[in-house]
Amino acid sequence: MANAAIGTKIKVYEGGKSLSKVAFMGTLLIPGGSHARYLPGHVGFQAHLLFENELSSKFTLGYEVGSDWSGDTNNPDLFFGINLTYQPSDKWSFFVESYNRYNSQRQDDWAKAGRSSHFNCMSEFGLAYMLTPRLQLNAYRVTSVLTSFPIQ
Repeated sequence: MANAAIGTKIKVYEGGKSLSKVAFMGTLLIPGGSHARYLPGHVGFQAHLLFENELSSKFTLGYEVGSDWSGDTNNPDLFFGINLTYQPSDKWSFFVESYNRYNSQRQDDWAKAGRSSHFNCMSEFGLAYMLTPRLQLNAYRVTSVLTSFPIQ
């Protein structure tokens, strides 16, 4: 796959004992030569608010809400997700997460023909390695559960 993405994550609030950390994530999606139907065919974007709570010294719970747009529909997807991360060291972390999208106009790729709305749920697990304080490598495996809901 030749698709790529360039993005940034900006801290908004450091959080407190019972308050979540808050960050903004923005990503530019760059299309490539992939034949996979779920990857963007046009330049797109992602804009998410990220929240994180520390459960212990090694476990964190993260959740996010935002908008994704691949350029294939008239309106962007509504995005929401949750993840659990185990970080045994400053360099390594392991994660499991579920992320979900909703778009009222997406018909051709995820939903069955003739449907005018859909909900898409995906899960993944993986690991991350921090090369530098500002550069992280991820490896992950994705599973998808597809469901569509018609609008009456």
